[in-house]
Amino acid sequence: AQLWTHKNHVRIIEALRLANLQGNDFHAVFVGKDHGAGQAIKREVSALGMASHVHFLGYVDDAAIPALYTHSIGLVMASYFGPTNIPPLEAMLLDTPVIASDVHRNQLGSAALYFNPDDADELSKLMVDISDTKVSKRLVSAGRKRLAQIDDTREQGERELTQRLYALSARNLRP
Repeated sequence: AQLWTHKNHVRIIEALRLANLQGNDFHAVFVGKDHGAGQAIKREVSALGMASHVHFLGYVDDAAIPALYTHSIGLVMASYFGPTNIPPLEAMLLDTPVIASDVHRNQLGSAALYFNPDDADELSKLMVDISDTKVSKRLVSAGRKRLAQIDDTREQGERELTQRLYALSARNLRP
């Protein structure tokens, strides 16, 4: 996610710290341009002693994005904004489990674990959960099903739009 305040990077850092205090060795990778929140996020990383566990890559070429997803334990979508966003769909397409803030329930259904975006403790527990192979496999399977549902809905919408355009075209052809 771009470095904007509403993307809630700070909550991810807090949760990461909590999870690592429990004996985990999790890392976070943040990509994207700084849209004004970068310095505050980096100050928080430093204040929490997480500099060796949080990695800022800046802008990443589109061709590199799939590797980031496929080599990660999961995607954390901590944003306050929704209800739809592209990164969780990209993650599901690449069989990467998703943790998302509550605002994404309608978009993702059972294909993600959800948390209150203001609760770092809740998120840290989900980070640990998602590292469990059984949980991860369940989320990947649910993600595939959810993507198929989304695709079916899109195809149905395209058919309906085409029918309406033909009907409109036919009306306009009459004298």
